[in-house]
Order: sequence, then structure tokens, then C-alpha cells
Amino acid sequence: MTTVSVVQVSENNTADEGNGTRVLWRFGRLAWRTRYTPADAQETGRGVALRLQHDSTVLGTCEALCSSAVAAEEWAEKAAGEIAPWVPALIAAGEADRDDLHAERIAYETLRYTAARDEYDNWRDQDDLERVEEHALVIRHLATDAESAEHSDPVRLAQVAGARLTLSAAAARRRALASVPDLAAHAEVGRGWIAPDLRLSTRYLPADEDQTELRAALAVNLLKGWALDKPAVGRDTLIVWAADAGISKAEISRLTGVARTTLDRVLKQQP
Repeated sequence: MTTVSVVQVSENNTADEGNGTRVLWRFGRLAWRTRYTPADAQETGRGVALRLQHDSTVLGTCEALCSSAVAAEEWAEKAAGEIAPWVPALIAAGEADRDDLHAERIAYETLRYTAARDEYDNWRDQDDLERVEEHALVIRHLATDAESAEHSDPVRLAQVAGARLTLSAAAARRRALASVPDLAAHAEVGRGWIAPDLRLSTRYLPADEDQTELRAALAVNLLKGWALDKPAVGRDTLIVWAADAGISKAEISRLTGVARTTLDRVLKQQP
């Protein structure tokens, strides 16, 4: 199991330059909103804020109300122990999400680049030329130095970099699926953890407010990882776990290719 250290940070300074996997915690004033909170107001209270971090990458955050710094430290220690079995899978899933994000950005910049280039070819406007150069620069920034050196055409460069990122995301999801703890024995991904940058559509979020967004985000990555090779072992357990995390049957079917009738049969077998 991954070792997760627990580190206190001050209320006004959450900077952390450490390495390894850490739960950073601070005790102080928390502010939040609920569906019942007026638009111009906030709920406030004293509590503990947690941040699960691996090197410089944030894997998740969590907050809980508590009355003292002692209680806050106890909560942080307990939360670190609960989340530790999931850390390797969360690291890999985070890498896959970042690869997806970069691939999406490259695709977007390529569309903008070609549109600006066509405008410049038609009108020879200096503003269009500047936009061409701006989008080409972003594409080169998202590509590796080796890719940029080999491909001078931004469109071809985007194709090569995009293909690399797609393969990298797939490999990361395979690692996440291989490193996840026994889903039957570890139903929860800690308590109250939220994904640091949940770019998933709200349709992935759990309908039950007691379930965590981080668990739903991880479930989506595991389903995508399973769909790459479709191993028979572990499929039903993953389907049940993802459904319990709030992923709808329609989304499980879309992400995995498993028929709705098969999902119904698998889920109906559960108590």
C-alpha cells in the first residue's frame, strides 16, 4: 500500500513543496454553498480542509466540520488511511485525464489554426497571420520537443502529438484498472473526497449526495480502462461498483459497450 504522510499547513498559507503522497490539512474557517443557500450568501463554520497531493499534483480535496485542531488532525489521519489503497489508481487516472485534456486542447487549437490560415490565405490580413502563429505556438507547446523538431507543419504535428496522448491516456487507464484495490472489499474511495478538476459532464455525478464526486470520476476512468481490452475477469464487480458510485446504466453501456440487457442482469443479481 502507498504510504500517505499527513502534513499540517497554516490557514493562510497552503503552499507545499514536498514530494511523495501527502494529505495536507488545515483547521480554520470553511465556506460552502448548498442548494438552499441564497445566491448572494455562504454557509460558514469551523472545520478541516484536506488536500490529497502526489508530488505537485492534487488528486482530491475534502472538507469536514469539526470543533478543534485536535479533531481536525484526527480526521486527517483517518482520511489518509482510508484513501491510501486508492492512491496508485488515482495517480494513473489523473494522468489519463491530463492526457485527454491536452489532446482536446490540441484538437481545438488545430481547428482554430486551420480556420485562421484559410482566412489569411483569402484576405492576407495581418491579424489573421498573428492568429495563425498564436495557434501554431500552442500546438508546439503541447507537443514534445522531439515531435516539434520532426514536424514543422502544425497540422501534422497536432496529429502526431494527439495520437501520442491518446495512447498515453489508454496506458494510464490500464494502470489505474490494474492498481485499483479489490472493489468488492473497498466500496468507498474515502469519505467526501472531490475530484480536483472534474471536467466530466454532470451526467457522471452521483445522484446521491452522500457519494463522492472523486469516486464517480474514478469509476468513469476505470470503465474506460476496462473497455480497452474487455477482460472477462472483474467485469461484473466493476459494473456494480460504478453503478453504486452513481454512474447510470446508460453511461456504463456507452463507456464500455456492454449491452443494457447484460447490465440489467448483472445489477439484478446484487442484493
